[in-house]
Amino acid sequence: AAHLETVRAPQVRAGDTLLVAPGELVPVDAELIDADTSVSTDWITGESTPRAIARGDTVPAGGFNASRAAFTARARTDFAESPLTLLLRATDPSRTRGTLHLRF
Repeated sequence: AAHLETVRAPQVRAGDTLLVAPGELVPVDAELIDADTSVSTDWITGESTPRAIARGDTVPAGGFNASRAAFTARARTDFAESPLTLLLRATDPSRTRGTLHLRF
């Protein structure tokens, strides 16, 4: 039987099923298992409008669940290989000088 377990982002592995509550961050690129949802990537892209994600599409690492309901998604990569790790390093002010732009 399936059970719900809270894990830290570095523990996420490819193939894990993630339950992402409203307002929570998606730690890795993941395939949306549920019905359509919306994800905010404003801190990454600067776009203030949440992105619509359809079932089977990729939920991007670093996106926040912008819907009013939790969704489930299947991790496509381990957290160590997630684009989010690069984003977090890039936004650490102690590691960068000036402006860094990333393209997805």
